[in-house]
Amino acid sequence: MDWDWSRLGHRHIAGMSNTVLGNLTIDGGRLTIQVNSAQRGKKIRKTIEKRLGAGVRFKMDEISPFRPQEAWKSAQDPNRRESSSNESLMQNLEVKQYLAESMRSHWEGWVDMKIPALGNRTPREAVRTADGREAVEALLQDFERERAIQPEMNELNRRGVQRVRELLGLAKKG
Repeated sequence: MDWDWSRLGHRHIAGMSNTVLGNLTIDGGRLTIQVNSAQRGKKIRKTIEKRLGAGVRFKMDEISPFRPQEAWKSAQDPNRRESSSNESLMQNLEVKQYLAESMRSHWEGWVDMKIPALGNRTPREAVRTADGREAVEALLQDFERERAIQPEMNELNRRGVQRVRELLGLAKKG
């Protein structure tokens, strides 16, 4: 049995309906939990020990470094099973509509998010000064250069960046 540990909503992305905190797998009598932070690891361990009491025994922690280049190579591998399932999902009209709405909501919310690259100001605050407009424009150009695995995502991001420019009164420089 395999399932995700998640919570409703996302702290930084308004358009996301949930946040995946980790993954749990039960294989026979063994429970394996994968999380992406030590804090989450401690939280889930404490929760499980509280609920299962003496029926649970912790065996080991394994901490491995995140290697973005390996994750990128894995995501680009055309032989991955997930790649074909993602492609078939993207053919579903309801999935496309949900994704489009989520991305629209994300980008419209982005203008009011505190962005570390902008000195923890929101893009809406930053564009009030020439330096801030330049910094926001640099971020938007960087977003435009990013390429997702799915072409549909590239188009949704392009539309999102265009919407941000409209909301902030920035003309596309070209």
